[in-house]
Amino acid sequence: VECISGTRVSVLGDIEAWAQENDPLSPHLFWLYGVAGCGKSAVAASVAQVLKEQGRLAGAFFCKRGGKDEQRSPQRLAAHMAFYLARANPDFQSELLNSIKRTNLSVVNDFDSYFDYVLGEPLSKSNVTTGRSTVFVIDGLDECENNRAVAVKLASMAANASWVKLFVASRDETPIRVSLGDLRIIEHDLFEDKRTTE
Repeated sequence: VECISGTRVSVLGDIEAWAQENDPLSPHLFWLYGVAGCGKSAVAASVAQVLKEQGRLAGAFFCKRGGKDEQRSPQRLAAHMAFYLARANPDFQSELLNSIKRTNLSVVNDFDSYFDYVLGEPLSKSNVTTGRSTVFVIDGLDECENNRAVAVKLASMAANASWVKLFVASRDETPIRVSLGDLRIIEHDLFEDKRTTE
């Protein structure tokens, strides 16, 4: 469910401006956080819709605690991201196919290795020269299993993939905050409606 028309105008404007910024030195991860029920999912849905209309959305994944297993699975999140980033970028798609051909993913059980095969390795080998970035939206990261490990990988991805930006919405939980580490990101506390750049 998206935001009601005329609401959350300020934060949506900030996110849209961040998504359109093409400076490679600008933060590549926007973290929207807040307490349960403050409207993070509505903002994430609105962001995804606006970016889709602008042709800047690679894809979106909405995690849900208590939902189906695939809505909480870190491997499913990684596979979803890989699929949609491959649709957005032919060079990444080629490297992803090469990685899949070399690896039997059905026997890769740990998340770190799976992420490296479908995202880390293909991204590191992609020779992307486009100045326009694409955005992937992740809502409810705190509701994803093994969310600390996922946050570590997302931070690494945001630091090293110049053509990919990540919009992440979650509760402000210590494992996620710690995992983002020293990465320069934009943080926005939705409950307090306060933005900072770290």
